[in-house]
Amino acid sequence: MVLGQMKGMPGIADVSSCTNPTSCSGGSSSETPTPVAVKQAIDTLIEFPDTFDPTNFSLVEYVNELKGRFDADAAPEAIVSAWQVIIEYAAPEGTTDAQLKTAVSTAMNVAEDLIEILMGVRRLTSLRQLSVDKEVSITASDATKAKELKIATQGTEALDSLKTALGGDVSVKTLPKTKVQVKTSVTSTKTKGELETELMESTIVKAAGGTITIAANQNTLEPESSSGLRSGMMVVTSMALALAAGTV
Repeated sequence: MVLGQMKGMPGIADVSSCTNPTSCSGGSSSETPTPVAVKQAIDTLIEFPDTFDPTNFSLVEYVNELKGRFDADAAPEAIVSAWQVIIEYAAPEGTTDAQLKTAVSTAMNVAEDLIEILMGVRRLTSLRQLSVDKEVSITASDATKAKELKIATQGTEALDSLKTALGGDVSVKTLPKTKVQVKTSVTSTKTKGELETELMESTIVKAAGGTITIAANQNTLEPESSSGLRSGMMVVTSMALALAAGTV
C-alpha cells in the first residue's frame, strides 16, 4: 500500500521501478553538481602588538582588502563584535579570581561582567616571595574605550587601587595589548575551511595590522527554509530507493 502511494508521487514511480536503484537518483551519474554560493559568517580575532593604537584599526581597509577574493558572488561584509584589552598582573599570593575581578572593576571603573580572568600561574619573586601571575581581559565598547583602558591598566592610579584592594604589591607582568573580534560575512561557493584559510593570508593580515586567528563555533547563515527543503527531498529519495530495493 505504501509503495503504491509512493508511486503516485511525481518523480517517484521511475525510481521505485528501477532495477538498479543506485543509478536512478534522477540524473546521470556523470553529471557534476553545480556549486551553490552560500553566505557564511566567520568570526576572526585580530590581536595587535602592545605598541598598537586601537584607534588606528580601519575596518574599511580590512574590507577593501577582502574584495575580489573568495570566488564571492557578493561583496564581503564585516562588523566589529567586541574589543578586548589583555594585561597580565603579578598579584599577591592567594589572590582569587573573584577578588581580582572586583579589584580591577573598581580600579578601571568598569562592570565586573566585562572582566574575565584568563589564567593564573604561581611564581617566586626576586624577593623570594610567592605571587600569582593573572592574565585579565577587559571588554571595551569600541576602539576609543579600548585605548583608554589600555593606558589606564598600567597607570599609577590603577596600580595603587589594586594594591589597596588586594592587600599587597601588584605589578604589570606584561604590557597590555588589544584584540578585536570581527565577524566577516562572505557569499561564496568555497567551503568554510577554504574561506578561513584565505582570511589569514599575509596581505589581509597586513591590512588588519595584527595577527588573525579563527574563532570557534562558526555558523552558516544559510536560510533555514532552504536547508530544510533539501533535507526533506533527501528523506523522500532515500525512502524511494529503499522501496525499490525491496528493503521496506
